Amino acid sequence: KKDSNITHFTVTQPDNLTLYSTDQTQIKKKISFQKDTIVFKPVLKQGEEEEPIQIIEEEEHYFIAFPIYQNHMKVVGHLVLQFSKTVINKEVNGMIKDNLFYFSIILLSAFFILFALLLFIRSKNKDNFTFFRFKKNFTLKFVQNTAVILVLMISQFSYTFLNMNYFKEKYVEIIDKNLNDFSGIIKENLEKYTKLGLKIERLKKAEYLLYEKLKIVPECQEIRVTDLNYKILYYADQNKKLGTVFDKNFHEIFQEKNTQGLIKKPIVDSQGVSVKGYLFLTQNKNLIQSKIREIFLDALTVIIISRHRERF
Repeated sequence: KKDSNITHFTVTQPDNLTLYSTDQTQIKKKISFQKDTIVFKPVLKQGEEEEPIQIIEEEEHYFIAFPIYQNHMKVVGHLVLQFSKTVINKEVNGMIKDNLFYFSIILLSAFFILFALLLFIRSKNKDNFTFFRFKKNFTLKFVQNTAVILVLMISQFSYTFLNMNYFKEKYVEIIDKNLNDFSGIIKENLEKYTKLGLKIERLKKAEYLLYEKLKIVPECQEIRVTDLNYKILYYADQNKKLGTVFDKNFHEIFQEKNTQGLIKKPIVDSQGVSVKGYLFLTQNKNLIQSKIREIFLDALTVIIISRHRERF
């Protein structure tokens, strides 16, 4: 039990009867929920994608259920992780607090800028204004309304920009933590073999092991295992591209140029002293950018709608 945020781990049969659990009181009992139930398709057809995880919300906890497949086709059980809502709420409240701080700064700044701008306009003692090469005269009311709208738009865009950067930092921080935990699991799997005395260059079908792990973690774009000279021994990515040292046409050297979004772990021998190779995981930057774009488009839609309403 390595993650302090997880309250309990539970493994059940397909009918939700608990086989193993860190909560001893639940063993040999059916796991049940007030509002929902765990349901996965019992058998997948040939080539059919595995079902996504199921998230269930209860009064005090969140539950995340994963199907356990036999030969990637038949569901033979479920893995259920239980999280306390307190942990989630703490993170959410922290984000709300940070956002309120940014909102307050921008709101106060917008108020003072608008106040100073309106004072400046009034100090001109004019009923009509001309701007640049426009021949048309603009009324005082029109100029004041325009100033208000411009300040509101700039403040909204500023808040959106700060929010996007804040979300990106938080999202990348969460992905880094998840990938660090994920890389630890893969490292342990590989070291099971190296600690038995097997050479890291002789792990047949290791690329399939990497891909099976990779496809349930969309935040990770690709996984590489290299030797000490950074020659890639095994490779898998989200596009189902696989590579192995046993393929005579596969000869690639990994160049560690850009370390941003890159996680590196040493693979050691049975004594845990001698490094036999390296494990590299890369963030899925396309996924991050996609989430940022979604937020930007949502925020832009809100701004456009608010401006449209003001006109009418």
